[in-house]
Amino acid sequence: MLIDGTPFEGQQMVAALGIAQDGRKMILGIRQGATENATVVGELLSDLMNRGLDFTEPRLYILDGGKALTAAVKKHAGEAAAIQRCQVHIAGRDPRFPEGWKVPSRASPYEPGSLGSDMVG
Repeated sequence: MLIDGTPFEGQQMVAALGIAQDGRKMILGIRQGATENATVVGELLSDLMNRGLDFTEPRLYILDGGKALTAAVKKHAGEAAAIQRCQVHIAGRDPRFPEGWKVPSRASPYEPGSLGSDMVG
């Protein structure tokens, strides 16, 4: 499950995206808040639990590295949560990645498919 927030008209929209083993993606839930904080993320995860998501089942959670997201996931899933930092977020902050990669950031939204699309080879 990928959980991330994005700004929208002065608010943060936090979404949970499920990714099936065959690569299909499904929006599981969205929450609006002033910031990407533990309360907003906790409400999103509580809603998923109330709709039947079993947090005791081991699952990979892909997060941006923010403390609020990590805390909320650990609170709901505990030891069943394997957490990985999103590689796109890492690439956006890592000077070792090739110049020319159009890595999304909150300051400069990207067009779908632009990540690395202008790289050759």
